[in-house]
Amino acid sequence: MSTPEADRCWICRVNEANAGEHLIKHSDLKAVFGPARNQRFYFHDLERPNRDVQSLRSKLLHSPVLICADCNNRRTQPHDRAWEAMSDWLRRREPPIRVGDFVRGNRIFRHDTKRKMRDVHLYFLKQLGGLVLESKGSIPIDITPIADSIMNNRAHPEVYLQFGKGDGTVGRLVKALKLETGQVLTCLFYRVGLLTVNVIFAQAGANWEALSTTWHPRRGSNRFILADFQWAKARDPEE
Repeated sequence: MSTPEADRCWICRVNEANAGEHLIKHSDLKAVFGPARNQRFYFHDLERPNRDVQSLRSKLLHSPVLICADCNNRRTQPHDRAWEAMSDWLRRREPPIRVGDFVRGNRIFRHDTKRKMRDVHLYFLKQLGGLVLESKGSIPIDITPIADSIMNNRAHPEVYLQFGKGDGTVGRLVKALKLETGQVLTCLFYRVGLLTVNVIFAQAGANWEALSTTWHPRRGSNRFILADFQWAKARDPEE
């Protein structure tokens, strides 16, 4: 697995890595928590639970993996804006999002639907790439094709998206497995209140049957079905 130089942006691999990225997009945090005035928030991860978050712009909420200012401010800005618009639309949808509903991308993006849906795909490629580097090798995904897709505004052939109804929690959850044949399956669950996105890396060469319920730009359709990610609701209360 190739890895970028520590002081270089992992996307362009040229400029100095000096710009931080939110673990969860700031606009999503603001939408869930509001202005955050006179409220207390706590950040929990595998290293330490319940750290006090003073602000939604706190460094605690930023990834330790940096990119360059150019990739942050210019190259990936259309991708950020596309997801911000889609997230806002799904959150405000009338009727509210329901498991099993079909959603058409051209209802979200009235113009340039194909390009903007691809930009959403690219936004989550950036999320996935940063997480792979955060894992320091425990998620065995080659970062180079992810970076190349972002650089060339091209969909990654092995990354699929699922959009669905969440359980009200906020954060990221990752699950990864490696088959005996060597293929890797990784799911990054990006959770923002009642909205969850499952970012799936399914390495070519295996028969991943569940991919039929996912969305990918190369399929030529902007329609997707809302999945069920209401894990807290489904949990047995006696557990």
